[in-house]
Amino acid sequence: MYKGDLFEGGDKATICKEFDIQPHTLEGCEILYANYSSGCYEGCALVVFKKEGLLYEVNGSHCSCYGLENQWDPEITTKEALLARPEFNLCDYSGNVHDDLVEALKDEPAQNKTVLNNI
Repeated sequence: MYKGDLFEGGDKATICKEFDIQPHTLEGCEILYANYSSGCYEGCALVVFKKEGLLYEVNGSHCSCYGLENQWDPEITTKEALLARPEFNLCDYSGNVHDDLVEALKDEPAQNKTVLNNI
């Protein structure tokens, strides 16, 4: 599910371009959710993807001077952690993305805590 100003109708190439990463960075990744929202002079992004059975999230933001470059820093997350943010907004003007995350993650199983503790 690609949403927002830059990512709507996007693909992995769009994410690579905006975060200034090489295409091989996303090899083996299944993008589950990507949202970019912008205000007057700034923007915020959230990308959730699955790789090798684990969920990751990447958050980025910028002012008018720069973009999302050099902010690709995936963090392991869980479905439960993402959905525990009922008022999850990007830059306070994107609206609540919680319902979109519920939809994007509906087929994802709960994470096995034993697996996560062994990472």
